[in-house]
Amino acid sequence: MKTTENRTDRNQWKDSNKSTYYDMVEWSWSETEENAPQYFKRLAFSINNATGMVLEIGCGIGSMTKWLSKNPDVHHVVAIDAFEEAISPLKAFNFDKVAPIQMALQDISFDDNIHFDTVMICEVLEHLYPDEEDKMLKAIGPYISPATRFVISVPIDWLPDPHHVRGFSKEEFKDHLRDFYGAPVEIDYSSGYSQVAWGYFQDKVAEK
Repeated sequence: MKTTENRTDRNQWKDSNKSTYYDMVEWSWSETEENAPQYFKRLAFSINNATGMVLEIGCGIGSMTKWLSKNPDVHHVVAIDAFEEAISPLKAFNFDKVAPIQMALQDISFDDNIHFDTVMICEVLEHLYPDEEDKMLKAIGPYISPATRFVISVPIDWLPDPHHVRGFSKEEFKDHLRDFYGAPVEIDYSSGYSQVAWGYFQDKVAEK
């Protein structure tokens, strides 16, 4: 494993043209389906399985956050990302029901009375080293329960992306969920490039 000193820089927002992401935020629901049909399938599955008070980890500039805020089953969205280059434009969009916060995963901290009904971790795990994921799970433990849903997606297998540090086959993803989050209730592969699952956090995560 790489040491902290020589790890890959995962800030994809600072060093390349992200105009496509900005376009996606501007698209309507029907335009998203028409312009990005594979992404739309993953997006729709993810959004439809979110409910209540939502924590979105690794929100980026808000291409999913926008639609979470429009889901009538979602009451409020706390959208966090480690990078100011993502959070600043998200704040400017001023989505209803959304609180954007710049916050590193290992530093997740809220008021003691905060409880999340859903935690979204979409297209994030492939960017994290194992010890970073462990710190994230320990950090969210006080704010979830075994009744809290997770919605998690990762690419299928390895993608040649300079900001990715690992990949998950279909079987590896299932095993990873069972070991660290909880048994998946459903996994959707309809996008073709990504696998997205929802389920409930197991006791040992919520008790951390």
